[in-house]
Amino acid sequence: EEIADGLLEKGLRDGGMDLIEAYAFPLPVIVIAEMLGVPAEDRAKFRGWSNAMAAAMDAHWSEEIDRQANQATGEIWEYLSHIIDLRSQDPGPDLLSALIDASESGDRLTHDELVAMAILLLVAGHETTVNLIGNGTLALLRHPEQMELLRREPGRMAHAVEELLRYDAPVQMTGRIARVDVPLGDKLIRKGDAVSIFLGAANRDPEVNPDPDRLDIARAEIHHCGFGGGIHYCVGAPLARREAQIALATLLARAPGLRLAGDKPAWRPGVVFRGLANLPVEIG
Repeated sequence: EEIADGLLEKGLRDGGMDLIEAYAFPLPVIVIAEMLGVPAEDRAKFRGWSNAMAAAMDAHWSEEIDRQANQATGEIWEYLSHIIDLRSQDPGPDLLSALIDASESGDRLTHDELVAMAILLLVAGHETTVNLIGNGTLALLRHPEQMELLRREPGRMAHAVEELLRYDAPVQMTGRIARVDVPLGDKLIRKGDAVSIFLGAANRDPEVNPDPDRLDIARAEIHHCGFGGGIHYCVGAPLARREAQIALATLLARAPGLRLAGDKPAWRPGVVFRGLANLPVEIG
């Protein structure tokens, strides 16, 4: 809450801002950086690394994207490896120190496993939450009656975030490997087959969510696949939910005149991740 308040100050003074650059991006980065115990002032580096690695996981692959992803992976590996070495010598009250100390039946994470886990938490810990805050804000701005309902009844916020996750999911597609044969309609997915799963389509299945193309934060029951499921269920789901709830609640409370500055905010290219490149807003 303190971070959200602080990030809004300049935009409130200036009467507007790019909500992605000034708010949706730095908030989860600062939070996960503090949790991991890495300097938040390095967040510009995190964004570059994260964007490059996320692009390589998407469908619009190219040799240049692959080159940038490999370079980013090497740089973030070296950076976090150094941080882990420091924490090994001087532990702190942070998640990296806890991971270094963690063991199960005497088995500890190796150095490489620690670095890989830290990269996962750092990149996944903000990449999708940025999109959730950005996509959710845009959806509310385009549905002013829903935004006003949420302002009048802020107790609906947790429920509203679930509807925003369903309506415009930060992750639209994922992949799985079938562990067993799975009959699906008149098809058979065989054990070992690679499967592309379209979460965004599932979230708008009319048999599961009636009138699925309508944003309704008062929807009685909300079913979505925003955090995956089973053994792949998102480890950061509670954190992402809380960050989005706080970010949106703070924004609506402190910016009653919030409105879009222009009709066409820019989207980042991609199929797997759905997020805005920018979201200019005016704050009256």
